[in-house]
Amino acid sequence: MTQPLYAERHSLLTGDQQLPELVLLHGWGIDSRIWSGVLPLLAGFGQITLIDLPGFGRSNHLLLDKPGEWFDAVLQVAPPRAVYLGFSLGGMLAVQLARHFPERVSALISIASNARFVASEDWLPAMEEHIFDEFFKLCEKQPAVALKRFLALQAKGCENERELSRSLKSLCDAGSLTTQALVNGLAVLAAMDNRLALSELQCPSLHIYGDADELVPVAAAK
Repeated sequence: MTQPLYAERHSLLTGDQQLPELVLLHGWGIDSRIWSGVLPLLAGFGQITLIDLPGFGRSNHLLLDKPGEWFDAVLQVAPPRAVYLGFSLGGMLAVQLARHFPERVSALISIASNARFVASEDWLPAMEEHIFDEFFKLCEKQPAVALKRFLALQAKGCENERELSRSLKSLCDAGSLTTQALVNGLAVLAAMDNRLALSELQCPSLHIYGDADELVPVAAAK
């Protein structure tokens, strides 16, 4: 049996209350530690499950390159039913989970997650295809350079850009990331098209965008 994804549960309420469940999914190139500063703000929520996605963090043993495999891996360690909060790639995964497994997702929140990460003729507010292809090739040849560039782009436009960039790098254990893990993550990111899924969602959802985001144009929100 394949070793499951790393999942870490936090109970932020005490007593005999029936606790709601929340699953947090991180983005590409990082792991569940990205949520460390958020956990104190969720103290009134209940049960929280942090998951390291395939190839990242403490799930670096599991190398998968197809969205369906990622869905199965996440659901294997997730609660039977929960609210899903996903950042970037994690948000796109949450949308797909809500569409294909509505009995598992009671509500979802996405942060900086596009309907498509790579632009097409009928979906322009996304990363241009030739730029993505160049980045993919860079990741194959110089993964450390690609990761550094990606993290810098996430911080670009913020008032504390340098501080945030350093913080993101500190939360990324680049030494544990293999080229294959990074490439697999990009393949999953590029393969997902959430336009139909977003139109068919049956659960409450909230989608948050940044007006200075260099990777997911705020125009995608419209």
